[in-house]
Amino acid sequence: QSSQHKEGLELRVLLTNPHLQALMQAHDNVAVQEIAEENVSRYLGETVKLVRLEKAKDTPLGATVRNDNDSVVVSRVVKGGAAERSGLLGEGDEILEINGISIRGKHINEVHDLLQVMHGTLTFLLIPSSQVKPTPHRQTVMHVRAYFDYDPSDDPFVPCRELGLSFQRGDILHVISQ
Repeated sequence: QSSQHKEGLELRVLLTNPHLQALMQAHDNVAVQEIAEENVSRYLGETVKLVRLEKAKDTPLGATVRNDNDSVVVSRVVKGGAAERSGLLGEGDEILEINGISIRGKHINEVHDLLQVMHGTLTFLLIPSSQVKPTPHRQTVMHVRAYFDYDPSDDPFVPCRELGLSFQRGDILHVISQ
């Protein structure tokens, strides 16, 4: 009994030592911060990717999104936009969070409104697309002549009418991506 009592007293002295208490407090603070900063554990079993993009104020991200059940998925990456320049956001990627705000279950209009007011460094939590990305090929210049008038605002199949290009019969179009 006396050896157990001695060990108990020694343990009490160690655990009440101010240096050890400060060390345990520092450990707990770091553990809480790590959990709060990037809590991706709720997406266990899914491959997630953390992407940071720079977006200027009043500048579009350069990507369109669509709803797929409860998910918000990147449907198109606009050539020359911030998303395309970074090469980090791709078609088919599911957006889980933007700057810590959960996106699942939100309508695309809500996501658009949210992105419109955000600028600076945006942090996206994504599930990368399982689609195989085509290998980049040699850029060929192609020009085509329009044989009809086209207005994207009249086309129900255009996912984002603002990005559509209207043209008229006889216009010469420069194709930059096929």
